[in-house]
Amino acid sequence: MIYLYILLVLVIILLLIAYIFSLSMIHPYRQKITKTPADYGMNFEDVEFPATDGVKIRGWLVKPKKLTCPQRLSQTQACDGGRDKLIIQTHPMPFNRAGFNAKNQGPINLFKEDVDLLKTTRALNNVGYWVLTIDLRNCGESGSGITAVGLNEWQDVTGALDYIKSRKDLAHMDIGFASFCMGANATIIATSKAPDKLKNVKCAMLVQPISMLVFLRTFVKNTFTALSLPILPIMEFFARLGGSPKFAEESPIEYAKSVKFPTLLIQGKFDKWTELADTQKIFDNLAGEKELNLIEKPMPRFEVYNLVGGKPDKMLEFFRKYL
Repeated sequence: MIYLYILLVLVIILLLIAYIFSLSMIHPYRQKITKTPADYGMNFEDVEFPATDGVKIRGWLVKPKKLTCPQRLSQTQACDGGRDKLIIQTHPMPFNRAGFNAKNQGPINLFKEDVDLLKTTRALNNVGYWVLTIDLRNCGESGSGITAVGLNEWQDVTGALDYIKSRKDLAHMDIGFASFCMGANATIIATSKAPDKLKNVKCAMLVQPISMLVFLRTFVKNTFTALSLPILPIMEFFARLGGSPKFAEESPIEYAKSVKFPTLLIQGKFDKWTELADTQKIFDNLAGEKELNLIEKPMPRFEVYNLVGGKPDKMLEFFRKYL
């Protein structure tokens, strides 16, 4: 009889863990915004607009500095002061537009590294780009919804494009994307769901896009053990009850076939939370001119996000060429 009680307790614990993790997938703990562009000397305004399905989206419109070229820039940096070029910056789950603070994860502490996405914003701003950086739904200060790692968030991307088009001072601008993880997925999916809204998009930097099922499988296996993998269908069951799409549907692979503009896909080669085969499938399906930049140095997934803004020459070279 005692073994039955132990088994029952273990089953209850398993169900509880699966339920908690499923909630963290569809309603991630909101990261508080603890920095603004002003902390980096950038001029910005707070903006708010609806996603195309009505969810309230908040962000910052960072205005370019007035540059006098030539500047003392590295050979790969642009000097785009005065040009009408705008980059939309989107973030991973469960970040906000400023990044990720490991001390503010709520009751479940899974991640160790802080990420400062404002360094990417600053690198773009320093060479004269406008930057619209937004909180995707369920993140930061934006409205609520079901997080679907791009499958719902693409409407936040198209809402941002509608907002740009609605402003006389922005409507004429060429547009690029600096899109991270969930934001990269959302950008890719938007090209398929609403191609007419992306006519002014010239290029996109896609940092570590990922299929949800691949992430969950690798994350559970590396955080716990491979023996924990049976928890995935239970997690999906609870997530589906909460309104989530099927995990297998939360993937940018097929949607990537609609991406006709130039792309730079950045991926950490030693990222334990993905499978490079998944990255390769996404890259292979991108239909436009493209480059896959594999980061050879061993580093965690979050450190790759920091690398983009910390050593921005590759990013700036890409935007200088295509935007």
